Amino acid sequence: MIISCADFSENVTNDSNPENGMVTEFSATYEFHDSRTVIDDETGHLSWQKGDLISIFSAESSSPTCFETASNEDTATFKGQIAKSATYVGLYPYDPNSSFNLSSSSVSTTLNINQKAVVGSFDPSCFLTVGLADNQQIDFRNVCGGVRFSVSTPGITKVVFRSLEKASALAGTVRIKVSNTEVPVATVTANRSDSVVISCPEGFETGKHYYITTLPILLNQGFEFIFYKENLNWSTVCYQPVEIKRSVYSTVNNADDQNSIDKIKVPVDLSVDETANCYVVSSPGYYKFLPTKGNTSKVLSGIDKVGLVWETANTSGSISEHDILSNVSFINGYIYFETPAELKDGNALIAAYNGSNVLWSWHIWCCKGFDPDGTAQRYKEF
Repeated sequence: MIISCADFSENVTNDSNPENGMVTEFSATYEFHDSRTVIDDETGHLSWQKGDLISIFSAESSSPTCFETASNEDTATFKGQIAKSATYVGLYPYDPNSSFNLSSSSVSTTLNINQKAVVGSFDPSCFLTVGLADNQQIDFRNVCGGVRFSVSTPGITKVVFRSLEKASALAGTVRIKVSNTEVPVATVTANRSDSVVISCPEGFETGKHYYITTLPILLNQGFEFIFYKENLNWSTVCYQPVEIKRSVYSTVNNADDQNSIDKIKVPVDLSVDETANCYVVSSPGYYKFLPTKGNTSKVLSGIDKVGLVWETANTSGSISEHDILSNVSFINGYIYFETPAELKDGNALIAAYNGSNVLWSWHIWCCKGFDPDGTAQRYKEF
């Protein structure tokens, strides 16, 4: 997507607090004071680039005003001209068709379905970030995540990344909730797409990384890559549940080779939102959780090993070992386990040990197709 914007250098003063009631400068950082728009493929470091454009909204206007930076910095100064207001919200990249709703503190814009291939980086027109201004300082926060991939076949000119669930939303027109205390959350409001297309007319370079940007999402049924080369096309498929996290590009090397895809085992983090003593698993896959004491944030120390204490199918009949869970392990501070390819209803107990002493245990309920959020009830305490 090509965006044009006027050169403000000729008609904007350098005064950041002019007497005419206009604001002409905003200082912009990126989440945790890192940076954005261009990524270092090796370190993951991002930086603002000369000519970057952002949308600035005010409480008085739902339409965007274009601000531009003239330097390559981690903390960049963006210049434009907008009336003084009690509230300012920033959106990157600049989108003339975007809008701001003050009552819901949300920005509407589009995450493009069709994306341009950039060696070692993402299409900057798709890397959505938002932020609330604090005294003309905006700390932009990521909205999206995605997939970082390479190919081994020369001559590929187009790649489609597709969810195996038709109802999935990888891209489209979105409404983004903006807050200075919570991470931004995007909801698709129109043009929902279960796939994203990335194109490179001159051909993707083999062994080089390219980035596909999507909305954060849990792909319960997995995903598919579709590759196009001249008159040929083929696909590789992953049937593992995969989570695309905000701010993370998960790497798939040689994505055009099914053997590489077959090695993917991406755990779903059951403790990412809240820790617990019991977790519910409703679909087959590979899972992990933090070994905390119940709902607390206290992570256990001194764990020598973890193991499966018992498992049951909730019947009076006996079951075979690992019918419910298998491959229980402790890696880099997380407890991991797998379910069979066809999830069986039942439950199991996983324990953490120091020597022969049990430090703590966690109950795993396997309930095929069960949606805890869909049946949750909240009771008021009196």
